[in-house]
Amino acid sequence: MKRKLDRALAELPNKKEIPTLLTSIASLAKDNGLDVLRFKPGAEKTQGFYAEVPVSLKLVGSYHEVAMFVYDVSNLARIVNINNLKLDSPKMQGGRNLLSIECLATTFRFIEGGTAPTKKKKRKKR
Repeated sequence: MKRKLDRALAELPNKKEIPTLLTSIASLAKDNGLDVLRFKPGAEKTQGFYAEVPVSLKLVGSYHEVAMFVYDVSNLARIVNINNLKLDSPKMQGGRNLLSIECLATTFRFIEGGTAPTKKKKRKKR
């Protein structure tokens, strides 16, 4: 059990590691040729023993660059989900077909002393 917990915690950074993880996400976007127009961390949402750390991203780049960015994010040692991916406003510029990209990157962090979320009981309607 201890080894399983250690492996799980390796995927959930603590609070001190979050800035480094967020920086690496922005770096991956730039490394894949994307222009980062917005990188806005949101408010943490506590979920028992972990917290969700959302980051709103607005990027500009090609479809292929977005795909490579998402692929690289999926290969990070930490858990990062890319949700609400919106590709919009295609335009040709310098021989490249550029897209406006908006998404929400959500990572998670371990909360020391947190507890597992409890299931709420459904009330029967009378």
